[in-house]
Amino acid sequence: MREFIREQVSALRYRYPEGTSVKLFGIHDVPDGTVGVIDFIDDVGVVFIETPEGVRNVALNPADAGTRFVKE
Repeated sequence: MREFIREQVSALRYRYPEGTSVKLFGIHDVPDGTVGVIDFIDDVGVVFIETPEGVRNVALNPADAGTRFVKE
């Protein structure tokens, strides 16, 4: 199981390296379409995103229902 998680995190980091611009959707208190930048992805796959609107460290678990982000 740990190897699977490691592979998933590695793929996520490859697809969304630090500094990648993304649009956010379905996140509480963040308007849909807000543009943010990937800050980092931790070892369990939680994605930390910073936005210029002052929302700092939006933390997204890829398994969270209804939340998503796409490359800008």
